[in-house]
Amino acid sequence: YALRHREETGRTVASYFKNEVITTLTVIFFIYLPSVFKTCLSIFNCRYIGTDDGKRKYVLIRDPSVVCWDPEHWIWGITVATPGVIMWGFVIPLAAFILMYRNKDKLNDPDTKKKYGFIYFGFLSTHYFWEIIVTARKILISAVTAYFSMIRLDFQLYVIIMLMVTFLILQTQNQPYIYPALNSLETRSILVSVLTVYTACFFLDDSLTDDPMAYVFFTILVFMNFYFIIYWLMIFGREFWEARAALRTRLVGIGRRIPCCFRANKVSTLDEEGDETARVGVEGKMVMGIVNDEVGSPENNG
Repeated sequence: YALRHREETGRTVASYFKNEVITTLTVIFFIYLPSVFKTCLSIFNCRYIGTDDGKRKYVLIRDPSVVCWDPEHWIWGITVATPGVIMWGFVIPLAAFILMYRNKDKLNDPDTKKKYGFIYFGFLSTHYFWEIIVTARKILISAVTAYFSMIRLDFQLYVIIMLMVTFLILQTQNQPYIYPALNSLETRSILVSVLTVYTACFFLDDSLTDDPMAYVFFTILVFMNFYFIIYWLMIFGREFWEARAALRTRLVGIGRRIPCCFRANKVSTLDEEGDETARVGVEGKMVMGIVNDEVGSPENNG
């Protein structure tokens, strides 16, 4: 591939591997960024369990044997978690935005597509940065979940609802995706998330769990999520059905590159060449017949 790249573009093999490395790192960073960021935050995700010698005691939710804010926990938080939060939560998204901003006039360039296309494919050219907005939403919700865990749970849910409503408004006003189906799907996804969190607030009060309204809210909760799954399946099925022709063309193209299919393609090519040869031969015979008729006629003999 590297040698073919050099022959086709005239560039060095080093530039080919550089583009491949950048592409790989871009995909890895944006796939694993939310999970790695959440893991880094989990070291600050503590739960209050009571008092010890007059001091409030917190333990790590992921490992209750770890006491939060003791010297060992502080060391891990400062040396491991904090650099990870800064790197994955701020540096990487900011660097991605700067790179795309510098190349915003070259988004259709083949090299730019290859290196950073994973980030802005599917968005309008005016909203090439929208994947950063989506990532920011995930980062902020994870941060609220971690840092507000030591405060009242209802306050944590209210902050999450405010964030989700803000991003819902941004999504509705901008409609950043190229395809309307994706805009509709993203809007419904955020809306269902907001309603799910809002409905969950009803179950914070244990005294209301036996209330008949609890069953009503639970039914609404299940219905909303079931509705979104059905809607997603409908969108997916419709888009797949519309793209079946393009998919069939791609599969045929892949089949032609597979060695086991070479013989069939070769036979097909030979058949086409044979048909062409036979056609030329028939036309030649017809021409020769006409010439012979002309040469062998009595007028010409005379």
